[in-house]
Amino acid sequence: MVKGIVGWQATAGSTTLQFQIRRGATIIFSINQNAVANNAFGATSVNHVDVTPGTGNITYTLVALTTSGGANAIGAITFTGALIQP
Repeated sequence: MVKGIVGWQATAGSTTLQFQIRRGATIIFSINQNAVANNAFGATSVNHVDVTPGTGNITYTLVALTTSGGANAIGAITFTGALIQP
């Protein structure tokens, strides 16, 4: 299981952010968040269970993209993972 949280602030009016969890270069989870006003604040949490991770060392990354408007990351950003044995 991988999970994280990102605090953010819209800096250019109407803003759309996309948060992605990637296994290597593959997007395995994504969510969009919107803000309609400049200086709007938000916190987005992401959680995903990767049921087909493969074998060996796996690298997961948390990516935040601004698809419209503008935004800054604020506060702490966390991203953690845990291996759950059956």
